[in-house]
Amino acid sequence: MDEKRNVSSNRQDLRSNLTEDKSIRRLLRRKRVQRNRIMVMSIFSIAVVGIVMVMVFTIKSLFVPDELKGSWALDEVTSYVFDGEKNGAMLVSESKYRFTYKVKGKTLIVDYESDILVDGEYKFKVKKDVLNLIGGEGTSGDTYELTKMKSDP
Repeated sequence: MDEKRNVSSNRQDLRSNLTEDKSIRRLLRRKRVQRNRIMVMSIFSIAVVGIVMVMVFTIKSLFVPDELKGSWALDEVTSYVFDGEKNGAMLVSESKYRFTYKVKGKTLIVDYESDILVDGEYKFKVKKDVLNLIGGEGTSGDTYELTKMKSDP
């Protein structure tokens, strides 16, 4: 009889262990599924935030007017004209030097058509009718203050 009890007890222990193993496996599977769900949701959220940021910057660039657009006088003989569509010209006395420009944040990048002029980058700030340019790469590093002209020259 003792043997039967031992065998029965062993069987119950085995069943109990198997049941515990199944419970542990089930619990681990649930945790793994939950972890995967959280990871997928995190990736999805990051992707959505990225897409929204790109859309906001794209829409902003479409509707924000080019603050450089217009004519700006440096002094009595030198002025700059920006067309708002990335083309411009430096007017010095009777000469006109065409350039293209890009705005990246608060950096103005000027690329002159003529090779006699040096292309350059400027940090800029527009406040009312004053344009401040601070020379950066390709420039002497000087600071320039230009005044918005009421009519194009």
